[in-house]
Amino acid sequence: MESKKEKLDGLLKQLAHPVRLSILCNLARKGEMSVSEIVEAEGGAASQSQVSQFLGRMRSEGLVKTHKEGQTVNYSIDSPKAKKVVEALYAIYCGTN
Repeated sequence: MESKKEKLDGLLKQLAHPVRLSILCNLARKGEMSVSEIVEAEGGAASQSQVSQFLGRMRSEGLVKTHKEGQTVNYSIDSPKAKKVVEALYAIYCGTN
């Protein structure tokens, strides 16, 4: 039970920051993305260095995973539960309704 609470706490902390939430929303919608693609999708809200730091932290929390294609490292959401939460938030707050 304590482990589940810690995972939930980690997820909520990541979602509490607008740029991290936006990164997760982009990954939920588009699947795998490179750091440069994420920076572009953020439209200047975060630098490449900031995005890399956010992704590193999210990776250590078990929220994202990496997949290397040549020299490009792509990120995607690793946690099915986190993906469901992010998709629900996206549908509620970013959807067309």
